[in-house]
Amino acid sequence: SHSDFIKVLFDLQDPNLYFLEDDIQRVQKKQIYSKVLHATLTKDTCACPHCHSQTTVKNGFKTTKVRYLPFQNYPIIIALKKQRFLCKECHHSFTLETPIVKKHASISQTLKLSVLNSLQENMSLSLIAKQHRISIPTVQRILKQGYLSYEISKKSLPKVLCFDEFKSTKD
Repeated sequence: SHSDFIKVLFDLQDPNLYFLEDDIQRVQKKQIYSKVLHATLTKDTCACPHCHSQTTVKNGFKTTKVRYLPFQNYPIIIALKKQRFLCKECHHSFTLETPIVKKHASISQTLKLSVLNSLQENMSLSLIAKQHRISIPTVQRILKQGYLSYEISKKSLPKVLCFDEFKSTKD
């Protein structure tokens, strides 16, 4: 189907993600053309993250715009309709989550990983921003987030450190 083709093309693994048939738009904003893909993230039942109850009911949708990797020199935006649920036990409402994008974020994990890979090369921040169709401050934020996630914790050192003697001679 059309939805499966897009999922394979963009390597999207979420089984709850469905792309709408023939709903790809070319949109112009500030003299930049983008491709907008319309998708729905839905599931029949979902456990409440607050009380873990299974008695939840569907409660509408929340649409977010997720920036994805550029394709054929077009920025890709996924207009993602996320299913909202209401828990009958604790009366909390929540939105279905996906590994494609973190909660409260608008940049996909794939785009962030691509930026981090580009940062390993000898390229300027402005060139990386231009290639990924994002701003330079966004590249800097991704760099900072990537650094913080891989930073070595100083608390993980053992209580006792052992050092051995070492002698070097010229022979």
